Amino acid sequence: MRIVLMVLVMLASAVELALLGRDVSIQIDRQSGAGSDNVQWALSQVDVELLYLEGMIDEARRGTGKLAELRQRFDVIYSRVRTLETGSVFAPLRANPDFAASFARLERFMTATAGLLDGPDAALQASLPVLEGRIREVLPDSHRIALVGVTVFAAEADAQRAGVKRALVKMAVLTVVLVAALLVALIRVLHLDRGNRIRVAENAATLARLDAVVATSLDPVITLDEAGRIVDFNPAASQTFGLERRRAVGQGLSLLVPPSAAGEPQLPPLTEPLVSGRRRMRVTARHRDGHEFPAEVSLSSAQAGSRPVHVVFLRDLSQQAEAEQALVTARDEALAGEKAKAELLVVMSHEIRTPLNGMIGTIELLEATALAPHQREYLRIMAASGRLLMHHVNDVLDIARLDSGKATLNLGPVDLAALIGEVLENQRPAALNHGNRLTFVHAPDGRNLVQADAALLRQVLMNLVGNAVKFTRDGEISVAISHLTARGPTEIVVRDTGVGIAREDLGRIFEDFVTLDPSYARSTSGTGLGLGIVRRIVTRMGGQISVDSETGVGSTFRVTLPMTIMERIGKDLTASAPQAATRASLSVLVIEDNDFNRLIVHDMLVQDGHRVVTAPDGLQGVRLAADQVFDVVLMDISMPGIDGLQAAARIRQGKGASCGARIIALTAHALPSEAASFRAGGLQSVLVKPVTRDSLRSALNGQDATLRAVPDTLVDLDVLLELEESIGAARAYGLITRFLSDTEARINGLVEAAGPSAGTTEEAAGAAADLTAEVHRMSGTAAMFGAAALHAHLIRIEDLCKLGDRPAAAAEVPGLAALWQRTSAAYRDRAYRTGGVLVQASSLR
Repeated sequence: MRIVLMVLVMLASAVELALLGRDVSIQIDRQSGAGSDNVQWALSQVDVELLYLEGMIDEARRGTGKLAELRQRFDVIYSRVRTLETGSVFAPLRANPDFAASFARLERFMTATAGLLDGPDAALQASLPVLEGRIREVLPDSHRIALVGVTVFAAEADAQRAGVKRALVKMAVLTVVLVAALLVALIRVLHLDRGNRIRVAENAATLARLDAVVATSLDPVITLDEAGRIVDFNPAASQTFGLERRRAVGQGLSLLVPPSAAGEPQLPPLTEPLVSGRRRMRVTARHRDGHEFPAEVSLSSAQAGSRPVHVVFLRDLSQQAEAEQALVTARDEALAGEKAKAELLVVMSHEIRTPLNGMIGTIELLEATALAPHQREYLRIMAASGRLLMHHVNDVLDIARLDSGKATLNLGPVDLAALIGEVLENQRPAALNHGNRLTFVHAPDGRNLVQADAALLRQVLMNLVGNAVKFTRDGEISVAISHLTARGPTEIVVRDTGVGIAREDLGRIFEDFVTLDPSYARSTSGTGLGLGIVRRIVTRMGGQISVDSETGVGSTFRVTLPMTIMERIGKDLTASAPQAATRASLSVLVIEDNDFNRLIVHDMLVQDGHRVVTAPDGLQGVRLAADQVFDVVLMDISMPGIDGLQAAARIRQGKGASCGARIIALTAHALPSEAASFRAGGLQSVLVKPVTRDSLRSALNGQDATLRAVPDTLVDLDVLLELEESIGAARAYGLITRFLSDTEARINGLVEAAGPSAGTTEEAAGAAADLTAEVHRMSGTAAMFGAAALHAHLIRIEDLCKLGDRPAAAAEVPGLAALWQRTSAAYRDRAYRTGGVLVQASSLR
């Protein structure tokens, strides 16, 4: 910038100097022109010519002169006067007042005299005396004109000389400035030259260092020109590729990094924008001998003068690839070993569960027989040992299931207060045996209803509370819930005053098989899997678990779960107080065409002490009601032959032994209009499947059974828990196994039969009736075994059938197959266990 400014100043000075020189030249020319024109001579010559004219007039008067010469002299004077009048050089004089006055008199003289001179000679000769007098009058004016001219032109010459002087001074000043600027520019140029010499030396040193770095680099460095040809090839590149530099220079990069097997180039074109910055790529390079090796390439671009240059940095990854492959192999072998170990544990656990289920079921059957006191004690010990062994087996299966990632969340409404109360009641006998007190602290805002997986949450609480009971003597165990914000998450705190955990052991208590006291003299039993299962479940539910403990003071476990907090609308459908069994033993007739439902209801009634008779269809049920006295008749609505409404009408109208018995409708689903028709037909109440112990007791006690909220899940674990508690684990397991195989066959048949109806109107009506009956039968069974999603789908089809829209109902049937695949997979993928053992994954495959 400074150099540009200096150059501009010098240019301006040179231009100004040139202009001043031109001005001086003009001034000099001007003075030179004045001398040649001889202005002052012309002015004085007028005066001289008048004197000559005066002398010639005098000679003419004496007779010695000629009038022709006189006229000629006058013409000369007249011409000079006209020159003074019109010449541009005399313009400054004409502006002078003295000159103008004298010149005016001279012009009058000339005008007056011209007339005389132009007349005849005689007249001229006679007027000579007059002319002489006039000349003498005008001579002072001519003298004055000459004097004024000299004065004016002298002043003008002085002014011109002063202008020339000023111009010369300016030229001198500008010359000095220009010379000074040239000196400064010279100094600057010398300075720049010195800086350039230094930079050239530095660049040479940098290039030397760069050459040394490139030459000594352990990795290949390859330089390419704008056409992609190799222009430089360092020694490491020669060693890596087995190629001399002189052979590589001028070759394309494809010689070293050939196209892929598909013919596609491994590197992008050098003209692509992404090559302008560095980027790393994995490629397959080729040695001169033809063998290929993995490499990492980094491309960068720069400008070398006006041309681009591309630099390729390459690294041989052969050793790294071998190391990675070794690590992958070691990892695969380790994973295979872990998988084999896990599979062995799962297989052995399943194989143990099969005979163990039979043993536990046999013990339950044996308990119902007549036994001596010591035999009953032996049986109690066998049952306790079997349940403990089953608990350990289930722990192993839980870990395998959670680690496999196949554990799915079955979310539904959960009443935390009811669930925690259930867990505390379950642990209360053990707590009392150790002298412990159990307490429960409700949520401060009173909101206990959340969206969660009830079975998994129950398992977490059972483990935490069970551990607290196990390691506390004569102390207190409390469970508290609180919502950290209005929308969650929810924190569950289990606190005890037990033995506590040493600080150095806190970091490993959630590991598998950690008991903290592995000796044979330890006071508590266990495999050390419980907290590991808890950690896995909490993680699967998206939560966190932490522990604070002090030896001899107690432990506090905090579980934080992101559960959606639900608001209760109307009557709480998710938790209700357990119904007490009917005080008096009743005689109950169960009319149900579904074998599963009939067996389950039969066992529930028998366990509550009722006398039960069953009938597989409506006709047989009517005959039994006519012959025997029953207090209550449980009547399925949809049955072959005669349905439940027809059977109830015949019982009422037949005047048989049970014509006055209470008749309770059993149905998987009923439209509001149908429920009203049930009561109009003589049925006192409706019991909707799935039938639970509480709903059955409510109906027998004469109360309206509370409809249970059906969760939006594939399998409702609460139903399975109720089933196991009602009829026993072994019997429930057998029924579920039959349910899975029977339902699959029925769904396949239903899908085949639900095609486009053909034939007469009567045949179409018969097909619609068959579809309605089969769907109703299957929906009842699905409800009894907790297949919630399947039950809901079947109910939708049944409603369409009842509304007479058979095409719409048939269109819903194909979806049953896919839904059943997911439902059966849920049973297979997850060993649903509710308190004891219910479904073995191995037996469901």
